[in-house]
Amino acid sequence: YVYLAQGIKDSCNIPVIGCNRINDPMVAEYILQEGIADMVGVARGHIADPEFVNKTKSGKINEIRHCVACNQRCFDYVFMLRPVGCMVNPRAGREGETELIPAASPKKIVVVGAGPAGCEFAVSATQRGHKVILCDKEFHLGGQVHWFAEATRKPEYLNIFKYYNTMIAKHQVDWRPGVEVTKEFIIKEKPDQVVVATGAAPFKPPVPSVDLPHVVQAWDVLQRKVTTGENVVVVGGGLTGLETAVFLAAKGTISPEQLYFLTLHQAETPEVLRKLLTKGVKNVTVIEMAGKMGKDMGPSNRWVLLKDLDARGVKLVTNATMKEIRDQDIVYTNAEGQDITIPADTVVLAMGSRSENSLADTLKDSGVDFTVIGDANKVGKIGDAVEAGFNLAMQV
Repeated sequence: YVYLAQGIKDSCNIPVIGCNRINDPMVAEYILQEGIADMVGVARGHIADPEFVNKTKSGKINEIRHCVACNQRCFDYVFMLRPVGCMVNPRAGREGETELIPAASPKKIVVVGAGPAGCEFAVSATQRGHKVILCDKEFHLGGQVHWFAEATRKPEYLNIFKYYNTMIAKHQVDWRPGVEVTKEFIIKEKPDQVVVATGAAPFKPPVPSVDLPHVVQAWDVLQRKVTTGENVVVVGGGLTGLETAVFLAAKGTISPEQLYFLTLHQAETPEVLRKLLTKGVKNVTVIEMAGKMGKDMGPSNRWVLLKDLDARGVKLVTNATMKEIRDQDIVYTNAEGQDITIPADTVVLAMGSRSENSLADTLKDSGVDFTVIGDANKVGKIGDAVEAGFNLAMQV
């Protein structure tokens, strides 16, 4: 909203403060240098990292935990009359009880999985003096965030792992990418403890029709591993299902760069531009068993996503129980008990996730001390995983 501050500054002779979603010191500096505003206000950025200014002043910008504007534990908590917290900063709101003190008996710990839980544990445990080996079968940090951030138009979420990359290097965590940890690997390394943070996998209902060739998982759609037809039905109206619906409905619409070009040169009318922005090449329907879409979303973001879906013409059907998937259509039962058939070239399953903790099962009889955290223990949100990683690091 800094353009609003610029407009006010052009109309008055007193200092004007620009604010809202300024979470990067270089952006703040640009605003000041160019005279767009006289001062910069940062609120959520200081919740994410209280040392925001000090780190900037000392040239440690890469060590800043950036606010990603998720609103999950700040605005949403306020709306629920809960104390303010932060998705990326597990100490926010409880600084007095979460100081990282040196461990009395440093341990050798293997962490399996470099998603939010594994990375937070690795960094925090290393700060306490433990020797941590962080492994992931992929060649990068991030877990699910690595692929869903861009697909769901949340590129700032990648800043979470830019921070962890910096801190892993700074604190000399033994980072081993491309390593799929097995029971034999654990026995060879002889750690004092293993932390299993292997995340989750999409749920696949145990019915034969889900194996039809036109039935795919939302995760695969968002990772662009599969193609979809013109008529798409998404089964599941939680956050993943709704964001996948937007992702699909946006196919064939113009990009921000195209909009800029067409607007600048007045190539189309505002009405045509809006249609080009919102009308894609697919007909998307979302069916949800519950009576409400996006039940797993906070109030500060849910309305935005629902408005986006409406603008793009996505049909939302609640109180709909999937009954049958067929070659060209899908049958669901509505609230009145009627069976409704709708065309479906592609059926996308967004029916939630299940913990992926098969490694933990293999370690049960091995005598190895292990703890399961994050989605591998209980499927939740990023903030839950970060908090779980930090809490365990405080205890070991």
